[in-house]
Amino acid sequence: MKVLMFALMLQIPISREPVISLYQLLSPDKSKVVVSFDVPNSKLVFKKLGQEYKAQVELRISVYDRKKELLYDDYWVYSNDVRSYSLSKSTEEGLSRSVLVSLPRKDRARFYIRLVDRNADEIVSLDTLIDLYGHGLSDLIPLSLDDFREGRKKILLVGRGIDIDTLLLYFQVDSIFAGSTCAWTLERSYRRKKPEIPLRGEKALSSHEDTLLVSLSGLTNGDYLLRASVGKEERTFRFRRQALWSLDDKNYRRLIGSLVYIAEPEELKKLREAPPGEREKLWNEFWEKRDPTPGTPYNEVKEEYLERVAYANEHFSLGRWPGYKTDRGRIYILLGPPDEIEDHPFDVDAYPYQIWYYHTKRLALIFVDQSGAGDYVLVYPPYDFNFEF
Repeated sequence: MKVLMFALMLQIPISREPVISLYQLLSPDKSKVVVSFDVPNSKLVFKKLGQEYKAQVELRISVYDRKKELLYDDYWVYSNDVRSYSLSKSTEEGLSRSVLVSLPRKDRARFYIRLVDRNADEIVSLDTLIDLYGHGLSDLIPLSLDDFREGRKKILLVGRGIDIDTLLLYFQVDSIFAGSTCAWTLERSYRRKKPEIPLRGEKALSSHEDTLLVSLSGLTNGDYLLRASVGKEERTFRFRRQALWSLDDKNYRRLIGSLVYIAEPEELKKLREAPPGEREKLWNEFWEKRDPTPGTPYNEVKEEYLERVAYANEHFSLGRWPGYKTDRGRIYILLGPPDEIEDHPFDVDAYPYQIWYYHTKRLALIFVDQSGAGDYVLVYPPYDFNFEF
């Protein structure tokens, strides 16, 4: 029953490319695989019907055994309705679903999965042969940490890489392993060098469901492999770290610059002048001073601030001018997403302008694009108004 509830609760965060993921769960008499997909609106064809734009996606799954005998065959049709043309072209909004596939106990199966746009053609497909175990240790399933803290299990898509600072992996073990230990290592992979092991740890298991919480803070961007073992059972999880705030030379100066709204001048000077060998230590010390829950692996202030910086750089950058330096980027970083945005791009006898409303703070901020190049400047309240993160 818990396996079924897990599958029903799975929700997929939005990515920029269509993604299909497979994860195996444990079951005493079946082979259970969660098939998840996500497709952004920008990859769908919408048709306007009345005041809405409508798209339909068909998920087709066929599974065969070694002898090419059909084990499973089904399809589902999902609708995606939006209220505006701009939302139909969004790369951030989209359609995502999960399906639990139950198979007879087998040792291997071939999955044929197709995701089809009913208004167009095939979106993405997957043809893969997987070993079915269904016992011992399940797959390591990446989950959204924020949602997990609120009691929801939301799969974190890793097809194009991840930019988070804390990795949460959910897994299941057979009851015989209760009270034992899960040992894990994180390997950094290189093309022409032997893998390094920057992190390792152990986790005492208290039940047949558990999680690994792995801090990626300070790790450089690149390819990683996490190995987890319980008894003689081992599972691996591969991912590519693509953090906008990696401490690589390429990102370091811009990263430190984005701290201007939260750091003291002396702290910024110290971080900017730090030699490469001391950057990670000073970087960690900077955030430890601001950690509201010291002693835990999750730093809420750090995660929230850097997520806002990443959003500002993605949505408000102007050419080579990073988004965190713009007025809208600065306000977004300090105050977070507004409760409401009133957009006026084409008013007669007026420059394009936006009004951002923060209802709980009783604030209304006006940004005007006087150049016509997308540079929305804050005109009210005055620039020196005291905003705090």
